[in-house]
Amino acid sequence: MTLLRQTCTALLGLAGLMMLANAPAAQPSQVRGVVQLTGSTVDGLRVAELSGLAWDARSQVLHGLSDRGHLIRFRLEMTADGHLRSVVPTSASMLQDTRPGAGTKHTVDAEGLSLWQPPGQEGGVPQLLVSTEGLPQVLQVDLEGRVQGTMPLPAALGDARRYRARNRMLEAVTQSPHHGLLVAAEAALRDHDPALHTVHGRSRSWSFAAHDPGQSRLKAMDVIDGERLVVLERSRVGKGKARELVNVLRLIDLDRCAPQQVCEAQDLLVLEPTGGSENFEGMTWLGGQQFLLVSDSHGSLKAPTVFMLIDLSAPGRE
Repeated sequence: MTLLRQTCTALLGLAGLMMLANAPAAQPSQVRGVVQLTGSTVDGLRVAELSGLAWDARSQVLHGLSDRGHLIRFRLEMTADGHLRSVVPTSASMLQDTRPGAGTKHTVDAEGLSLWQPPGQEGGVPQLLVSTEGLPQVLQVDLEGRVQGTMPLPAALGDARRYRARNRMLEAVTQSPHHGLLVAAEAALRDHDPALHTVHGRSRSWSFAAHDPGQSRLKAMDVIDGERLVVLERSRVGKGKARELVNVLRLIDLDRCAPQQVCEAQDLLVLEPTGGSENFEGMTWLGGQQFLLVSDSHGSLKAPTVFMLIDLSAPGRE
């Protein structure tokens, strides 16, 4: 087998849901479980259209966020050999912004989610950061969904007119130990190179070449092991109704990228369609080399919400 075929064999193989269920050999070896939830509700709210995930390792609670502002709490259940067995919804609440002049709770177009420890409260109860579209902002939210305030945005991101479209605003949010709040739009700003994605921090930004320049969208990101950033990109391949989705996990070392330099982005795992694909929009780091992805079901009553556990410590297939 040639080196090229070995590489392709290690990276390709994400099949449709039925294929995943009936033909495990089609999965990349880094996939350690796929769970589907269809028609699930908890506390009167549907588990659907999830676009953000945040893992609280201390409480062992998975927080999920829908486009409509539903905050869903989940319990993860694993098998003895480290595979994802089930994802159990345990409680839910709506985002509620009751601050004067904030409008109704239904006006928030929520996208990104991250766990956040307020400064000076490192041992206390964490909060959540929620990034939004329509009106670019990052909300500080308590664990029940009550908005406590907003985070100051980097100067480049405060003007909605600079974004390429209303639905390409603040897609991803996370926290860095040294750089503080990090936020990213789904696509490059109007005055930026469309072939690059840019992550914005308080005092500087980091740009890197998109996996599929001009096509791939930055959907989620999380800081791991200090100053290493893992991002989830998604692009569409093909034409018309035959277009399918490609999802890529990539690594950027923030401390090794000098200001004004285009950063190196290392592909960690490419999930390409082989007869099916998933609309992954949310991602969170579970620790070690494990990441959990979630799909946006577009609100369909029939389409499942799909959770996929990725373990990058698993060797790729030869």
